[in-house]
Amino acid sequence: MKLSKKQRERYQRLLPLDIAAYLRHHGWKKVNEKEEVFSVWIPEKEPENGTDLLLPLRPDFGDYALRIAEILENLADVEGREVAEILADLASPHHDVVLIEFNGSKISLEDGSALLGSVRDLMLAAACSAIRPHAVWQSSTPDEALRFLRRFEVSRFDASALEIKSPIAPEPEEPRSDRTERPAPYARRAIVTLMRSLAMLRRTVQRFAEHGSIGPIEILITTGVSADLCRALTDLCRNARASIVTFGVNWASGRSICAKDIERRIPFSIDMVPYIDGIEEEFSKKGAVLQRSWRSEGTVLPVGSAWGNVVGEETSSTVEAKRIYLPPEDLNPVH
Repeated sequence: MKLSKKQRERYQRLLPLDIAAYLRHHGWKKVNEKEEVFSVWIPEKEPENGTDLLLPLRPDFGDYALRIAEILENLADVEGREVAEILADLASPHHDVVLIEFNGSKISLEDGSALLGSVRDLMLAAACSAIRPHAVWQSSTPDEALRFLRRFEVSRFDASALEIKSPIAPEPEEPRSDRTERPAPYARRAIVTLMRSLAMLRRTVQRFAEHGSIGPIEILITTGVSADLCRALTDLCRNARASIVTFGVNWASGRSICAKDIERRIPFSIDMVPYIDGIEEEFSKKGAVLQRSWRSEGTVLPVGSAWGNVVGEETSSTVEAKRIYLPPEDLNPVH
């Protein structure tokens, strides 16, 4: 195998610890090791298939880049993916990376500023839905969602793409006897909500265009679709001035993937925007109906806005609260 100078430099930057974490979270187990020299990995589910990976443990070895290239080729064969996809995962071991690509975009300086604002609104809508699904967010923004936005890093922004990174901590390995399914950290759940809601919204647009129906709004809400998400997406598409806007994700290789069924690339063409406007209008109507469909009785105290649709005041169950009526969306547990 012969590597170009660019390939060699890129592979040389991949660290053994990050590659080992990727292998561990993608179904490989270490079966042998020579300290500070190499480790040997085999597939945990099919150890008899003859595939094994030799991972060099020191980047200063003369053939380090070549050995990493061989690992990537083997992983591509086993996983049925392109080397470039695996390399993208390994390039950000401690970040979930969202890439928004603009096909045929002509972004002016003013458009660029507005575009960043609409991306922020889109991420915020997903972050709020990860806390509690809603038709329209009508209360103060949760502190957790704001902290999530502040931790984002813009790693690339030009006329063809915007890349943002969300930091995520590595996941420790549990003893086999104690392994239980851990809840994903909030930062991961927010990105999962973003991609899942965008995929559902795209399918809803297709159904709307073909059959004139968007389906039960309650089901869409549970996936993270909201009026806020729709509005931010249409603003983003208009500000990008692109014929197609595509959302992609690369999951941090240092943590297991909690939602392997999620689409990794979701395109929206400019002709979808009017349909998304129509869906936003329906969600706004639904939010208004839900807002009017409940009332509180008993003593009402200002205790914050953790429940979302209550503006300014909530009923405290610690005092003489008689009953509380919540919109149906507030009864859905958030996982």
